[in-house]
Amino acid sequence: MISFIDTFRKLTDVFTKNPDSMIGKYILLITEKTNEIRLTFEKIESWRDIQQAKGTTLDLIGKGWGQERGNVSDEVLRLLILARIARNNSNGTFNNMIEVLARTLNTDPSTIKMRAMYEVTEGKKAAALRIEGLPIKALNDAGLSTSQFGFLVQRVAPAGVIVESISLQGTFRMSSIKDQVETSAEGLAPVDQSTGGTLSAIYEPSGENDLPI
Repeated sequence: MISFIDTFRKLTDVFTKNPDSMIGKYILLITEKTNEIRLTFEKIESWRDIQQAKGTTLDLIGKGWGQERGNVSDEVLRLLILARIARNNSNGTFNNMIEVLARTLNTDPSTIKMRAMYEVTEGKKAAALRIEGLPIKALNDAGLSTSQFGFLVQRVAPAGVIVESISLQGTFRMSSIKDQVETSAEGLAPVDQSTGGTLSAIYEPSGENDLPI
């Protein structure tokens, strides 16, 4: 940001260095308008990000990927665009699905583990998969809820394949010392919630209502 005081101090001695003078008012006007333009350009730059774009800007991003808004909110449209991008970049293989989801979450692909259900169940579910061990922090950092991530996974999966469950790994840990209090960033949180571990979760998206995409 351009400071009025810093700019005013750079005037040579031939000018009256009084903020209420004509030159002072002129510099104030210039610095205010320049800062407004700077903020506008910063907003334009930040709104290129799907997670930050709003309104008609988000509509234009969606149209670029073939996703219309309809009557949904910015939050839902943002999810639909991410799902569209993920689906367009997925070829249906496990490795590719993991890479696409990792890019969507901006996380390391090694944090996403995917298994076919016929490998882990006696029922031999041939057209189902499970995601295991994904850090819940990855979803929080991406601004996605578990249901939104489940929707993304289902859209990336091959046609006819069901996402049976998603296991999210938290950081909460119990004390490693019996009958003693142990202070740890992964333990219980204080009243102000400044530290503390996060709980794990299991999400089953198969019962959710679908979104039109």
